[in-house]
Amino acid sequence: MLHYWHKTKIQNIGTGVAPRTVHIDNQAVETVTRLTYLGSDIDCDGYSDPEIHRRLGIAGSIMAQLDKVWRQQTLSLSTKLRIYTSLVQSVVLYGSETWTMRKVDSDRSSLFTCRHCVVSLVSDGMTRYPTQ
Repeated sequence: MLHYWHKTKIQNIGTGVAPRTVHIDNQAVETVTRLTYLGSDIDCDGYSDPEIHRRLGIAGSIMAQLDKVWRQQTLSLSTKLRIYTSLVQSVVLYGSETWTMRKVDSDRSSLFTCRHCVVSLVSDGMTRYPTQ
């Protein structure tokens, strides 16, 4: 079997000192503190702060790109919520089942949802459709 050692990495997660150098088949394997695996960033401290921050940043960018959609008067709130769920929320939650969620992480995620998403969707609909 052919193995590409330059692609292989070792990461120490949690407490303890990471090994300096590991050799397998006379090949040195690089030790890293952070890596991306299957699209998710994994940090050596065991927490998911970098990944949550990255996902919220991507979702914020998607929200900005969809600004014209959110401002559409012809789209119902229900349709906008379906777009939000499929295009924004799915990006935020991708890989979340592997995250170590702390209260601060949960609060950050909730704040993003309230500030960027719900306000964008609901406030435009309310200002464009005044009650008579």
